[in-house]
Amino acid sequence: MYLVKDQKICLSNNINMKNTLLFLTGLLLLLFVDLQTQAQTFVGSEECRICHYEKYNDWVASGHPYKFSVTPGDVGPVYPVEAVNFQSTWLDNLGDGTQTWADIAGVIGGYGWKARFVG
Repeated sequence: MYLVKDQKICLSNNINMKNTLLFLTGLLLLLFVDLQTQAQTFVGSEECRICHYEKYNDWVASGHPYKFSVTPGDVGPVYPVEAVNFQSTWLDNLGDGTQTWADIAGVIGGYGWKARFVG
């Protein structure tokens, strides 16, 4: 009879140990998810250049940074000199030709390819 009682105590201890391990595992998982969420905050492309210099340069040369350009105030987007896009004629050919950069909120594309305007 005493042996059975020891087995019950041992079984009870195993259940407590399993519950404790499950609790700690869940707690670690919550901490990990929180850290992952914080790590996914966008810090800007310039920050990426610090560690990924070669990939950053390839990305800039591809024209991807210029896929959407916001045009604050009455100033058009700025593209690198190698971007052949006929930007100087854009406003002349847009609509009836009376638009200014103040009418346009952004430009989609425009880096060596067609441009679309967002008003």
